[in-house]
Amino acid sequence: MRPPHALSGERLVALGATRDSTTGCWGLPFVRRAVVLCLSTALLSAVPAGGAQTSGEKLDERLEDLRARAEQGDASAQFILGVRYANGEGIPEDDREAVRWYRLAAEQGNTSAQSNLGTMYATGRGVPEDDREAVRWYRLAAEQGDATAQLNLGNMSARGGSPRCIRAAMHPA
Repeated sequence: MRPPHALSGERLVALGATRDSTTGCWGLPFVRRAVVLCLSTALLSAVPAGGAQTSGEKLDERLEDLRARAEQGDASAQFILGVRYANGEGIPEDDREAVRWYRLAAEQGNTSAQSNLGTMYATGRGVPEDDREAVRWYRLAAEQGDATAQLNLGNMSARGGSPRCIRAAMHPA
């Protein structure tokens, strides 16, 4: 018997979901767009009011300042540095470094970093794929009102991804 909160296949299709023929998992195409939107918003907030960088030298100076703030424990700077590593924004793409910076910010309660760290675990970028860890980080962010984390938790549940792990993470002992 399907839990009362679970969506039927027909309802998922009505929401625009597709079922992967290889894995059998349901995917909602707007999830990726929502994550990209959140990351774009975070990146734009890092650009000073004067606009985007106009020279490599200015980018290097801003990156040095960002890294210095991150190394001093600034959770927002740590999150932004994680985003830059994850996307190769002004620095070479490096998922392990992204995870390192996300974790530092996430452990200080930065909900965006918690959500992104969950995504890294869910997709196996920079860390071994681990649904239990993904749900744990999504849950921390979701409980603080992070809409992306709430959406990701719902998506994991809707696609039937590791219900045992989801239950264990949602109801820790």
